[in-house]
Amino acid sequence: RTLAATLAYYFHLQRDAVGCLTFESDLIEFVTARHRPGQFQRLLASLDNEPQGTATNLVRPLELLAEILHHRGLLLLISDFLVPLENIEKRIAFLRARRHEIMVFRILDPSEIELVGTDAITMVDSETGQRLYVDPTKERERYREKFASHENQLQELLGRNGIDYVRMLTNEPLERALFEILNVQSRRTPSARGAAAVSGRSRR
Repeated sequence: RTLAATLAYYFHLQRDAVGCLTFESDLIEFVTARHRPGQFQRLLASLDNEPQGTATNLVRPLELLAEILHHRGLLLLISDFLVPLENIEKRIAFLRARRHEIMVFRILDPSEIELVGTDAITMVDSETGQRLYVDPTKERERYREKFASHENQLQELLGRNGIDYVRMLTNEPLERALFEILNVQSRRTPSARGAAAVSGRSRR
């Protein structure tokens, strides 16, 4: 949420139209992209809604964006992307075919990348409530391989569709995200800079 608010404020200062779509297993709220008095406060109010802790579904938000966005713009998609990737490429490719530019920020807690510790523990999925007994010393390598495979699939999917990708950890400074945005803006054509839509997962 902090990252989404920071990027929204940056585009708001540039006098771009900024909107926000928040989601978990389904759409939570959509704020239409505008530049007018009070718009940034509306975005903050939307991002401040407490998450319900349910699983993430990227398919419906991507479908909704394709339905409601009729003008070319920059879409910032913020999620941990810890979801099956099979169903999202078609939706992303459709948005790209509509000439939207997309930038993905994958936000991860360091503990989601690497199993730490040596003692066996019971882990609870914060989204589904599922409990799983894990021995890190036995599962660390298998977890690392599965995570790396998923990461490679995501990068290949985005690369095929010409989408900029940034992986950020929750303990990294927000300045890095702004630096990446500036890099993308320096490469973009002026006609794509008229509006920006920020879509984010409210748990972050």
